[in-house]
Amino acid sequence: MRDFSFSSFFPRDYNSSYCEYEAIPAPWDAVQTVERWMKSRKPIRLTVTGTPINYAVTIRSFNYEPERAGSPGDIYYDLALKEYVFVTANTVQMAANSASVKSASTRQDSREIPKSYTVKPGDNLTKIALRYGLKWPDIYAKNAKVIGKDPNLIYPGQVLTLV
Repeated sequence: MRDFSFSSFFPRDYNSSYCEYEAIPAPWDAVQTVERWMKSRKPIRLTVTGTPINYAVTIRSFNYEPERAGSPGDIYYDLALKEYVFVTANTVQMAANSASVKSASTRQDSREIPKSYTVKPGDNLTKIALRYGLKWPDIYAKNAKVIGKDPNLIYPGQVLTLV
């Protein structure tokens, strides 16, 4: 996550050399707004006009100095921000004797599933199913004649149909 920090000031008076629009808030009103955002501990949006900078951020620190010499009414400040990442939660749906997780967004399975698989030493239907994103009962159903009555007994060299 990115960190942002900068220093600037809230001007007392409008000046077209550094103010984009005339309706600037009073300096103390701006300070109160930033402090309110900081106390809320909720993300705010950092955007910089004319750039691709547009991030959700939280305020880490806000220090200000009222009225420097030669600038009565202006409030100078330092602001530190941290990028905020929104989290999406999965939901669990319960039914009778089972539970399923529903993700906010599901990722497509990009694994290539071969048409057949030759059993290797140490394999079992669960390991093979997990390797290719399948369910072991489906593999067993397609290969019951090759495997026999016990799905727990498969042997190296057996060729199983996967799709």
